[in-house]
Amino acid sequence: MAYRFGILMLALYSVLIIFFELQFGQTYVREYLSDIEGDVIFFAVNTTITTVFLVLIAYNFILCLTLDRKKEKNTKKILPFLVFQSLLFLFLAMDERFMIHERMGYYLGFNDAYLLGAIGVFELVVLFSFKQLLWTKTLKTYSLYLGGLFFGIMILIDAFGGTNTILRLSFEDLSKTWAIFFLFVYSFEFYKLWQKEKNIERI
Repeated sequence: MAYRFGILMLALYSVLIIFFELQFGQTYVREYLSDIEGDVIFFAVNTTITTVFLVLIAYNFILCLTLDRKKEKNTKKILPFLVFQSLLFLFLAMDERFMIHERMGYYLGFNDAYLLGAIGVFELVVLFSFKQLLWTKTLKTYSLYLGGLFFGIMILIDAFGGTNTILRLSFEDLSKTWAIFFLFVYSFEFYKLWQKEKNIERI
């Protein structure tokens, strides 16, 4: 029920952002999708939302690390995955807030989308290595795949979309927001399974 409410709110928010760009243009809507620096009311609200959710994703994996599952034979195999996910999403939260990959792309002289894409590819390798990409009819799997889909859309728009193309900014940032939302759902569902010792083998 909570997830459905979140999806509904995010859908309404997406419609509002798209309406703003269509009605007032990219310059206007950029104030809400920009990085966190400015004094306009609700300035960078999208970045604030995504940063909070990225921290919460990391928090869910950190919670898994705090639970004592030493007696479970699958625990040792999955611990490196939990550590990596915790560190990755903490880094992405800092990146979202402080524009780390954008600055790196600028100083290295190429499109910063490729750096984020490389992180995404590496994450796919990690997920595959720890059997997280195996298809199962569970909310955990659905949300992981949807998160990956929206992340891919964001990268494609960022890398190849025209800078001033209509709705380019809205679609890019909203794709990111939807990706992070679904990855949050994935991380929370992972944590719920991890809480129950009998479910460890199903992770």
